[in-house]
Amino acid sequence: MARRWLRLGLVVYGILMMLLAVRVMRADVPENLILMTTRANGVSASIDVLERGGPPLMGSSVPFEQPGVDRSASYYPVGTTDDQGLYLYLPVVGERFGVREPVTILRGAFIALMALIPLLYPLVFYEIFGSLIVALAAPLVAIYNLDYLRDTDIYWISGWSVLLCVPLLLAVLSRRWSRWSIALLALACVIGSFAGSVRINAGLPILIGALIVLIIKERRWRWRAATAALLVVASLSVSTVGLGIVRWHRDRSAGVDLSAGQPTKHPFWHNIYIGLGYLPNPYGIAWDDGLAVEAVKRDVPTAGYLSDTYESALRHRVVEVIRDDPGRVAGLTWAKFGVALKAASDQFTAVLFLVPIALLLGSLRRRFWTWMLLVVPAVLLALAPLLITIPGLLYYPGWLATIGLIEMLAAGAVWCAAVEWLRAQPQVRSRLPEALRPPVEGEPRTRVESRMRMPAGFMPTPRPVVAVGVVVVSFLAIGIPALSRGKAAATQSAVHAASPLSSASLKAFAEQPVVNQGVVGAKKQWHSQNGATVRPTGSSLSVIPSAAAGTVQVESREITLDPGSYRFVLDGEFSATALLEVRPSARPLNRKGDRPS
Repeated sequence: MARRWLRLGLVVYGILMMLLAVRVMRADVPENLILMTTRANGVSASIDVLERGGPPLMGSSVPFEQPGVDRSASYYPVGTTDDQGLYLYLPVVGERFGVREPVTILRGAFIALMALIPLLYPLVFYEIFGSLIVALAAPLVAIYNLDYLRDTDIYWISGWSVLLCVPLLLAVLSRRWSRWSIALLALACVIGSFAGSVRINAGLPILIGALIVLIIKERRWRWRAATAALLVVASLSVSTVGLGIVRWHRDRSAGVDLSAGQPTKHPFWHNIYIGLGYLPNPYGIAWDDGLAVEAVKRDVPTAGYLSDTYESALRHRVVEVIRDDPGRVAGLTWAKFGVALKAASDQFTAVLFLVPIALLLGSLRRRFWTWMLLVVPAVLLALAPLLITIPGLLYYPGWLATIGLIEMLAAGAVWCAAVEWLRAQPQVRSRLPEALRPPVEGEPRTRVESRMRMPAGFMPTPRPVVAVGVVVVSFLAIGIPALSRGKAAATQSAVHAASPLSSASLKAFAEQPVVNQGVVGAKKQWHSQNGATVRPTGSSLSVIPSAAAGTVQVESREITLDPGSYRFVLDGEFSATALLEVRPSARPLNRKGDRPS
C-alpha cells in the first residue's frame, strides 16, 4: 500500500515537472527555430489544402477544389523526398489550432513532446533504481540538460525517442514480467514508430531494445515468437502502415494517383556520396546536393532527381571510390568518428568516469551491465549516420541523447552504490531501522574493518574487473587518437565546407600568413552585429547568434592589405560550420583607391 501511494505521489510530481519544463522551454526555446525551407514550404502548402477541406500530405498550385481545375496538373504530393510524418502532423495541428507559420507549429510540437520526458521520468526511474532521490532528480536533470536538442530542425526527434522510450524499456526489465510488460513494450515501439515517421530509423533502437528485453524476460519460445511479431507490427504501425493509409486516403480524395512513381522516404546513396566530401579530397566531392546532381547528370543524363536510377548511379560512384581508395575512405570514417566522439566528450565528460564505477561497484553493477546491453544498439545506430554522412550539429541529437542517457544511468547507479556503502558503515547502520540495514560481508576482524565495512555484493569479482580494464584500455588506445584526429578534422571540414579545397592546396597555406588575426583580445579585434554576442573563452571565441538568421553576426576589425589576390584561411577548432565572407572596406584601402580582389 505504501509503495502504491509513493508511485501516485511520483505521478503528481511528474505532472509538476512537466509544467515546469513547459515554462522553462517557452522561455528558452527560440521562436525562429531552424526548419529547412523545403520542409517549411511543404508544411505551408499542406495547410492551405487542409483549410479548404482537402486531404493531408497534398499541395495545390491553385486554390483547392477550384472549379475547372486540372487535378493531375495542379495537385502534388508534399514531402516526397523526405520522411513524411512531419508533413502530416504539423499541418494537421496547425489547421486545428489556426496557426499557419510552420516554425511556430514546430516549436509548439517540440515543447509538447519534450515535456513528456519529465512527466514520465519520476515513476520510470523509481522503477529502474528503487531510489526516491534518483526519481526526484531525474526530471530536473532532463529539463536543464536538453540544450543540444534545441534548434536542430526535426532531427531532435531521434534523441527524443531514445530519452523517452529506452528508460521505459529499462523499467520493464526491472519489474516482474506480466501482460502489462508486453503492453508497455508495444507502447514504446509505437512511440518509436511515430518518431520514425518523422526521421528515418529513429524508432529502430527502440524495437531492438524491446526485443532484447523480451528475450531476457520471457522464457517460453512460443510466447517469445508471438510477442516479437507484435512488437514488429507496433514498430511499423505509424511509420509504414499509418502513413500508407493516409496516402491512400489522399489519392482517393484528390481523385488522382499522386503516389505513382514518387519516393516516400529519404535518399540513401545520395547522402553517402556527398558524405565522402566531408573533408578535402581529389574527387571534387563536398557536402553539397548540387554536386551529386551534377555527377549523376554526367553518368545518366535522363535520371530523375532521387529516382531509383539516380540512386543507382550514386551507389556505383560510392562503390568505385571505396574500391579505388579504401585507405582514404577508412581515414575519412576515422576522422568522422573522432569528431563525433569529441562532441560527446565535450557535452558529457562525466560519462568517462561514471560508467567504469557503475560497472564495478554496488549491488546494481550486474544490472548495469544488462542496461548497457540494451543501450549499445542505440549507440551504434545513432553513430552510424554520423559516419556515413557527416558529423554535423543537426545530426547529433540521437548520438548525444544516447550518451546523455548513459551518463544519467551511470550517475544513478553510482549514487545508489554510494548510499549502499554509507548505510553499511557501523556508525550509520546502527542508527537505521532493522528493515533498512543492508547485509554486510562477514564479521569485522580488524579495527579498520570495524570502522569501514563493505555491503554484501558491493565489490566485483575478478572477471568484471578484467572486462572493464580491457574496455578502458581499448577506449584510451582508440579514443585519444580519434579525439585528436577529430579536432583537426572539424577545422579542416569547416574550411572545406565554406570553399571546397583539395588536400594539395591546403598544404600551400603552411607559409607565413600575411595577416594573423587571432582571438586574443577578441573584444577589441571583433565586434558583433544584429545582437550577436562575442564571448572570448581562453584561446577560443564563442559567437552566440542573434535571431536575425542569415545575416552577418560578427566581424573582425578592418585589415588593410596591399592590392592583390588573397585566400582567407581559418586555423583552429570550430564547434559549428559557418558561412565565411571577406568583404572589401567601404572606403579606399590605399591612396589609389585599389582594393584586393
